[in-house]
Amino acid sequence: MRERQGLSQSELGKRAGLSPAAISQLENGERRPNFTTLVNLSQALRTTPDALLGVTTQETEEPGLKALFRKLEGLSSKDIDAVRSFVAYLKHQRDRQ
Repeated sequence: MRERQGLSQSELGKRAGLSPAAISQLENGERRPNFTTLVNLSQALRTTPDALLGVTTQETEEPGLKALFRKLEGLSSKDIDAVRSFVAYLKHQRDRQ
């Protein structure tokens, strides 16, 4: 997930309050994250702890949304923020009607 977002171990570490060595250990399975680390990593990666742990809720996910989320992979943080803003705009327009 880190690499798909174009982040180095150092950059992710800064965002999550961890050293690059700690990120490496977590990625290589040499270290297990505690709850706080898991939350910090999920926030740094703009995802959920469930996604980091590989837990899915396939029965509640709409197939169209999954395809949309796959298309978002590889976008920059700036691009993802633009998508979020557009979704908020669409919701606002819908609520006005």
